Amino acid sequence: MINVSIGMRAILTSDLFQKGNERLVITTCSDMLNYMPDINEFIRNKGIPAKMTTDFDSVKLTLSGERLMENLGEIQQFIERRMNK
Repeated sequence: MINVSIGMRAILTSDLFQKGNERLVITTCSDMLNYMPDINEFIRNKGIPAKMTTDFDSVKLTLSGERLMENLGEIQQFIERRMNK
C-alpha cells in the first residue's frame, strides 16, 4: 500500500495465479476531480484501462491491465507531483 498523504490511499492487488490481473485502486477526496484533465491524459498516454466512481465526498480510480505494472513507478511519481502542487 502506498500512502501519499492523509485522505489518499493507493492499494495494489495481484492475482497469484494469473499474471496481468493486477489492479491499483486509488481512493481520495472529490477534489481529485479538479485534476481530471491531467489524469485522463496521463492514463490515455500510458494505455492503461481505468474506471472511476465518485460521489460528493470521494473518488475511486481503478487502474488495471497488462501495462499497469510496467508503469507503476511513473504512476506513483505522477501522484506525488500532483500532491506537492
